[in-house]
Amino acid sequence: MFQSKPMRYELGRVLRIYLKQSNRFGNVYCKMSTFSEFLSHFPDYTWDFPPEKIEKRCRAMMDCVKKQVDSIAKLPVSEVTFETVCQPLADLETEIDKERNLIEIFVNSSPDAAVRDKCSEMSKVVSDFVIELAMRKDVYDQLQRITGADKLPYESARYLDKSILYRKRDGLHLPETERQRLTDLFKEMSNLCIDFSRNISEENEELEFSKEELDGMTEDFFKSLTQKGDKYILTLKYPHVVPLLKQCKVVKTREIMEKAYNRRCIDTNIKILNRVLELRKERVDILKYKTHADYVTEILMSKTGAKVSEFLSSLFEKIKDSVKKEKNRMLELKRKECEERKIPFDNRINMFDNGYYQNMVEEIDFQVDKNLIKQYFPFEHVTQQLLEIYQTLLVLRFEKVEEAKVIHPEVSLYAVFDQRSGDLLGYFYLDLFPRPFKYTHAACFPLHPGCDYKGKPRVSCAVMMANFTKPLLEKPSLLTHEEVETYFHEFGHVMHHICSRTKYSMFHGTSVERDFVEAPSQMLENWCWEEESLRKLSCHYETKKPLPDELIKKICKSRMANIALFIARQISLSMFDHIIHTTEHADTFKVYHDCLKKYLEMEPTPGTNFAAAFGHMCGGYDAQYYGYLWSQVYSYDMFKSRFKQEGIFNPETGMSYRMKILYPGSTKDGSELLRDFLGRDPIMEPFLESAGIK
Repeated sequence: MFQSKPMRYELGRVLRIYLKQSNRFGNVYCKMSTFSEFLSHFPDYTWDFPPEKIEKRCRAMMDCVKKQVDSIAKLPVSEVTFETVCQPLADLETEIDKERNLIEIFVNSSPDAAVRDKCSEMSKVVSDFVIELAMRKDVYDQLQRITGADKLPYESARYLDKSILYRKRDGLHLPETERQRLTDLFKEMSNLCIDFSRNISEENEELEFSKEELDGMTEDFFKSLTQKGDKYILTLKYPHVVPLLKQCKVVKTREIMEKAYNRRCIDTNIKILNRVLELRKERVDILKYKTHADYVTEILMSKTGAKVSEFLSSLFEKIKDSVKKEKNRMLELKRKECEERKIPFDNRINMFDNGYYQNMVEEIDFQVDKNLIKQYFPFEHVTQQLLEIYQTLLVLRFEKVEEAKVIHPEVSLYAVFDQRSGDLLGYFYLDLFPRPFKYTHAACFPLHPGCDYKGKPRVSCAVMMANFTKPLLEKPSLLTHEEVETYFHEFGHVMHHICSRTKYSMFHGTSVERDFVEAPSQMLENWCWEEESLRKLSCHYETKKPLPDELIKKICKSRMANIALFIARQISLSMFDHIIHTTEHADTFKVYHDCLKKYLEMEPTPGTNFAAAFGHMCGGYDAQYYGYLWSQVYSYDMFKSRFKQEGIFNPETGMSYRMKILYPGSTKDGSELLRDFLGRDPIMEPFLESAGIK
């Protein structure tokens, strides 16, 4: 598949890694005793596919898959069994997922515009192909003909049950005319969502400000910027937007930045989102569901849209007094600053004031100096300690793969082994710094699952993307405490993907219910708020000393800073998502305006529409954004009830978490996973206590 020179390079590189592991760990690799077996698990991505090769690879995969599905559909009834229908379908799903995941990563991170364009094009082609496969009535009929489900192993029986259920939810039990309309709807929705996400990733607007207009920003911030004459160039990416909205003293500058940020993709994506909402409504009408929210939640932990609304409303009732109190404190600080600076006070917190005065609350009321704290979190040290913490906690060992082929020079590759058995579990790539046209947030992108494929076990592989501030010539990359927390969260998703081991890709890793999927990663954020772990994670970039105890205590105490406002913000976004998916012809700006007004007593800046760049709405979280808060309830219960009681670095507790929460994937429902780990049904009290709610 490769030219001779690259092939020799790859084989030589992999051989060095294999020999290094074998020599170091002796016979612990009894399950991979030969080089050829080790090689079969090594990531085969060269990351230098030209556009034409990407298309050729995708079309070859589709041709192969179609032929095999045709064969399954043509099987005589007498030959229809789980082994002749489900097993080959499961292998095909794994192959499709691998190709689709690779395309998605190229779309979101390739520095080559031609590659991104081709992958975006092929993403639509493959997506349409997958929809056509999923809507094949002949395959659905074959699945229903399978008998003896009660004699199948548990996971196989679950696979058959879900395969039929998901196809029924797609309308395969309906007449031909309705099935065809649903197929057309699915294709249009899929293509629109691809465009929506790509528009966000490729947004590249720049703003220019003078040094005076950036008053309040740190010297390091200025050094990280490109200059154009006497102006500084700022993008609408996180490393520029977040610090400016929190620290810049110039109201007009914050206003310009906030407005530009919340106008991203407004000319393209609002139209797309409105059309997607129409299509989702038409789909549920055909399928006879009351709303899109009811359709989506039917297979989640919440079960109904009404339960979601009830959860969010009940939670807001518990925090609304605290929200008002925190809001008044921000107004008090604003009034005082306006008097001191002799500028008009408008008696309101504008969108461009929110981050600035919340930051001021932390600095004044909790005595947290974020610029000082950053100096204790150099990226390299945090990465080293984060990896050590995860290795200790989950009983793993990470080995960096030197000279790895990667999509960009700043990306690194690691192999993951079980610490006790020595078995290879998988690989992960870290792609953590911003660059043009790369995915703008932080996320885990799966490459391939740790499941059986053609009768043999395969290891997992995933990519973590983030946009941490790049190092300067004279200073390393320094992370804010919030970025450290983000690092722990997203790496938690990586570990969920790597530590899961299932027979079928359908159930692997983060395929759990959307209102549970965040819980494992949210639980791991707690290590960023514990004194013991903060000492490990911190190391002043100059003195090499950890955070002083006094500063650690202030950081831990500051977890309560603006907590009610944070929850209210999540409620407002969740209710926005819920309302636009339960109301016909919803005006996205008006709904967002009303939600902000009701839950935060704020109003969006005129001329903006946050929904245009709310990637979750077309990225798999439609009618499911509430899952962040819903999952938070479980995350606090897991941490407080097990790790806080048994030790945050207790490997036995960590192994229990790995095997009972991460390992099963979605072979069990989330509620059952929680009962296995907690020894009881989950409770809400730990979450309420964490938010200061009695």
